[in-house]
Amino acid sequence: MSEERWLELVERLEHRSQSDPRGYRRRVGLLAGLGYAYLGLTLAAVAGLSAAVVYFAVTGPALLLKFLIPLGALALVVLRALWIRVDPPEGIPLHRGDAPDLFGLVDELRRKVDGPKVHSVLLDGELNASIVQVPRLGVLGPQRNYLVLGLPLLQALPPDEFSAVLAHELGHLSRSHGRFSAWIYRVRRTWSQLLETLEEKRSWGTFVFRRFFEWYAPYFNAYSFVLARAHEYEADAAAAHAAGHRASGLALANLSVADRYLDESFWPGLYERASREPRPPESAFIPMAQTLRGAGEDAEVLRWLDDALAYEGDPTDTHPPLSRRLAALGLEAGEVRADVAARRNGSAPALSAAQRYLGALEAAVAEQLDREWRASVSPAWQQRYVEAERAQRRLAELDGMAERSLEELLERAALLEEYRDAEEAHECYREILEREPEHGLARFAVGRLLLARGSEEGLDHLERAMASEPEAVLPACEVAYAYLVGQGKREEAERYGVRAEGRMRQIEQAVEERSELDLETGLEPHELPAEVVSSLEGGLAQHDDVARAYLARKRVRHLDDEDPLYVVAVVPSQRWRTLWREAGDEEPSLADRLVEALELPVSFSVVVPHPRSDLEQRLERIPGSRVYSR
Repeated sequence: MSEERWLELVERLEHRSQSDPRGYRRRVGLLAGLGYAYLGLTLAAVAGLSAAVVYFAVTGPALLLKFLIPLGALALVVLRALWIRVDPPEGIPLHRGDAPDLFGLVDELRRKVDGPKVHSVLLDGELNASIVQVPRLGVLGPQRNYLVLGLPLLQALPPDEFSAVLAHELGHLSRSHGRFSAWIYRVRRTWSQLLETLEEKRSWGTFVFRRFFEWYAPYFNAYSFVLARAHEYEADAAAAHAAGHRASGLALANLSVADRYLDESFWPGLYERASREPRPPESAFIPMAQTLRGAGEDAEVLRWLDDALAYEGDPTDTHPPLSRRLAALGLEAGEVRADVAARRNGSAPALSAAQRYLGALEAAVAEQLDREWRASVSPAWQQRYVEAERAQRRLAELDGMAERSLEELLERAALLEEYRDAEEAHECYREILEREPEHGLARFAVGRLLLARGSEEGLDHLERAMASEPEAVLPACEVAYAYLVGQGKREEAERYGVRAEGRMRQIEQAVEERSELDLETGLEPHELPAEVVSSLEGGLAQHDDVARAYLARKRVRHLDDEDPLYVVAVVPSQRWRTLWREAGDEEPSLADRLVEALELPVSFSVVVPHPRSDLEQRLERIPGSRVYSR
């Protein structure tokens, strides 16, 4: 199902859920049951088939048994396909004796929200909390519940707000708060999990289920989306019941700020050190604890929070936007903002949830997460350091030049921005524009850097970049949109959003058209420079199985002027043998190998005409089309 059709279906169902809520819920329930009915009928058919094999093995003639044995084998394969093993989530196991207060809190909140039993508690390095259900005996078996808590989450929030987050997660599986919604929440996860596992296994026995769930799981997720979003409000209500409305609202607000801090300040600042230091630092999570609750400058924190409050939500995300969740909790956005600001002015709680519930264990967990983090980032970190040293040497060479070509100026500007100073890079891009005012890449860079320093003049440069270079439309719209949203100018930002969506549709249409080319019409002389043809000829000469090759331009409906398409038609030395060998699908086809090997400065497709096709004869009639003969 395409995203456009998905969104249309969700919008239609939103109206239906409002006009006929009971009817909508009834339909969702019936659709949820369809998945179980399909599995049940399939298993019944397999059981019947197995019983028939056993029966006729005892009573039937031997000849019939020869036909039934393969059917019995098929039944066994289908049963094995349904016996799916889902890996449990990763994390550091935490036991009751390690953190008795934390386990006591989980028990207390479970009772308050009527939540499920938690079988295992894990700690990881994410700013998140989740409860993950893993089936023990195949997809229909009993579930084992894993509570996964991120150490940064415990470090970022005080105990009461952490309790609210924990209650929200347990509320998703509550037997009291929205019981039907909780069931649908579990069913959505089950079918998505099953489809993901079937896609990974891809054994031939899974086809009985895979084809059905490839249609059913996305359709059910779309159909139940409205209910799933409503369930987030129900989980928020469960959190408010267990931990209080104010703590629940502040947890949502402070997590949005902490998330922005980690994404835009802490991690970028840490990884930036790879340009100067050959090895990653000994610790990331210990300094994170020291900075998370005081994350960012006051003005920056409030800007991040204002962005979150102004955000209207993603139509494909079941989580409602922050402003609506606060309103549902009965909280005024202005009051929450004032509470966050007050915390910045010294009224923050004395303890974090990590200090309260983990105690001395916090440092040990942080050290283990640091060891795992260093091991995972060390190869990329060291590579970055080597690249930075090489870049600095190249920058020294470029700095020492009395005169620089346009390409050298572009290289210098990019290296300056990456490894030295954005202001120097800006001046270098300006120098390029003095030589070539309509240089799209330099114009885009100037616009982006101006917006980064808060100058709206950058929008004019982005507009000029898009006018001169169509490929700049998507990145320029993204930069302009983010800037205008940050300035509170959502209406202006939306214009860039609509423009980007239009460009994406153009690209998608072009890709779809070019993936299924109609070569019966639209073939014309290529009119490419001699050096391009010579390069193509040299590349084809490297392949002994190419006898002849033709080059022509293929007229297309989408992006024809902006991104012309060329067709390279290749006649193999042994045409029928090549077709027969490739039919076995045991090695890359001649066309695939040539697409990988040929280097052309234009968009092109490689085709191998069928021996009975008249494509070669038609190409022969196009002037200059034959570009290679062995």
